[in-house]
Amino acid sequence: MYEEMSSSIGQWFKNLSEEEIRKVNEIERKKAEEDYKKFKEAFSRGMCSLCGSPLSTISREKPCLHWLLRQCKFKKKDFKLLYPTISYFQMNAYLRWVANQDVYMKNINDLTDEKNPSKIIETTIKYKHIEWSFSCSQSDFEGHKGSKADFPHYHFQMRIDGRPFIDYTDYHIPFLESDIFNFVLIKNHGAIESYGLGGVGMQSGISLEPEDIINYSHACDDEEKAVYHILTMAEFENGISGEELNEVFEISKRTGKTITRILHERGTKMTSIITPHKSVPEIAKRTERKK
Repeated sequence: MYEEMSSSIGQWFKNLSEEEIRKVNEIERKKAEEDYKKFKEAFSRGMCSLCGSPLSTISREKPCLHWLLRQCKFKKKDFKLLYPTISYFQMNAYLRWVANQDVYMKNINDLTDEKNPSKIIETTIKYKHIEWSFSCSQSDFEGHKGSKADFPHYHFQMRIDGRPFIDYTDYHIPFLESDIFNFVLIKNHGAIESYGLGGVGMQSGISLEPEDIINYSHACDDEEKAVYHILTMAEFENGISGEELNEVFEISKRTGKTITRILHERGTKMTSIITPHKSVPEIAKRTERKK
């Protein structure tokens, strides 16, 4: 499927002008912004922007992604009703949007450095007491020849209060044609895997300019809501008095600015190491079955 779509999409791209590509991108961007705005407004009222029902209800005649929040009587066997018509990208985007209603970026671990290099997809998303994870290896994407999973697919895991609800091994979830289309655009035509501002994860957060992170970060009393860990080594040519140090701490307490930010604003010579905070959820690894 991938090779066939790659060829046809490549031909389609050749026939598009730069202006046409720009217009398509602009249309998609505006639609994503509108969809997220509707989602956020509905979510704040305990409603689903996709099916129009309360998040606490379930209708097995109308499969919907809000089931995965398990505010309704969603059972493991109901998951089979979701994935035949809901794409990987739709599911991923929705869960990212949900996670960012709690703490922005921090609850979405899509960090490249923590991802298994052999995986095409390896992401963990957390919202309150629920954790969702996606995994796809190259062999998954190609399909396991000679098996019942001889089609492009991915694996999904769901944990509730740390306990198993859906395991990676339970389902081989087929990628829909729209998924393959997106993968072709990403791999062959320079498209960026983006879920809009509402779906930003830690990889985007850690890719920001260090100076921007320092200038716009605030001190956080609750470590469970912290996004970054900033280790700063400052140099004071003439030293710093206890009084001056107390003043810096007082400003931080009063304004919410980090110590690093205050020192930076004062022109202090320093070196900062910025890493994701330890409260960022770990990527749920998948144990490969031995042949």
